[in-house]
Amino acid sequence: MENHCSTEAPILASSDIHSPLYLSLFRKSLDNINSDSCIFILAGDIVDKGVVAAAEPVFRSIRQKNNFRIISVFGNEEYIDREGEFKRKYSDIVWLNDDYVIVELNEKSVAIIGTRGALGRLTKWQRRHMPWLEEVYNKRPEVIRDLISKAKKEADIVIVVSHYALTHFTIIGEPRHIWPEVYSPRMEKVILEEKPHIVVHGHAHRGRPFANIKGIRIYNVALPLNKRIIPIYIKGEKPSLMDWILGK
Repeated sequence: MENHCSTEAPILASSDIHSPLYLSLFRKSLDNINSDSCIFILAGDIVDKGVVAAAEPVFRSIRQKNNFRIISVFGNEEYIDREGEFKRKYSDIVWLNDDYVIVELNEKSVAIIGTRGALGRLTKWQRRHMPWLEEVYNKRPEVIRDLISKAKKEADIVIVVSHYALTHFTIIGEPRHIWPEVYSPRMEKVILEEKPHIVVHGHAHRGRPFANIKGIRIYNVALPLNKRIIPIYIKGEKPSLMDWILGK
């Protein structure tokens, strides 16, 4: 177990900072967050174009605000062949890549499952340069299914964090013809069947920020969409501002 935090304070989440592109917006957003929080989730695309060094000002800015436990997944901009470099350079970050960590929030244990996610169709670039990803995307939904099942036996609350979207409800606003390149219907099926308590993703800059499907709270935390860092309350009695706006 890690991090003895309060269930009253929200977990904070963001993604798609694409440092340095949206770094200034991210820093401004940090000024408005709840400093009582102790867990910060990053749902990928921390940097732009695989530049490992560009993550340093993001992590430094978070640390300057509070001594957060930073939990991150890789996005498509954290290039697969540079995963090891990210892990070595930022070894104090909890990097989740088809695995999970359990944190203790007072009387609640929370399993945070992390993954890049999957797509329903390879992008044109991926088809040309990384065709083997199709097999990865076909297998990953069942990997996540198994992780959710296992995590439910070990924790009170299960959160799934993915870079790619995990439902079509939060990508509405993106051009319909590219939906298969933004999310995976197979992954959505797993989420709806296994029912983790909370889902967090990024990637969909023009999607919708929130959906509540069959009691599963789903947050699209992409910074270009929200223009702010998203607070996610574990207990549910105190809804986040986004829940309030959308009438949860």
